[in-house]
Amino acid sequence: MITEAWTAIRRAVVATDSTVRFAGLTGFSQFTVARNTVTDTAGPSVVILVPIPMDHGVGEEITVSANVADPAGVEAVTLRYRPGGALAFTETPMTIPPGDTVYHGSIPDAAVTVTGVLYRVAAVDSLGNVGLSGSASPSISFSTNALTSAVTDGFYIDGIPKDRWRL
Repeated sequence: MITEAWTAIRRAVVATDSTVRFAGLTGFSQFTVARNTVTDTAGPSVVILVPIPMDHGVGEEITVSANVADPAGVEAVTLRYRPGGALAFTETPMTIPPGDTVYHGSIPDAAVTVTGVLYRVAAVDSLGNVGLSGSASPSISFSTNALTSAVTDGFYIDGIPKDRWRL
């Protein structure tokens, strides 16, 4: 005998390979059905917001903002970034100020170089499922003459002449 009150959800249910999708409902993740139980198997939804300003200078800290949501609740949000050419990502926690609905994190000025910077946001829900954003790489501007082909003690002390540059 059922002693709990149940609420009927009148939406189409499509089941394939023990996966149930609730058609027409927003806010639900993907679920797996096993022995009369439903388990959430999808990570949080993560969307990076467009940075303002969109153009950053070399050595300027970049603030990253993201909308993160999950029906099971969001446990942690992490900003992963790496300077252009680097192989490993550095991770830093993102926070949500009281009364705000957006998570914020910062890429330190030392990671913003002329080779650019790549970042993404990862989030974990209260059940341990992980959600990832797409990767983003903002425009990085640098001052005039910041790039040079000069080689100290090289054959061309002032850099390789433009009219002699060959591939």
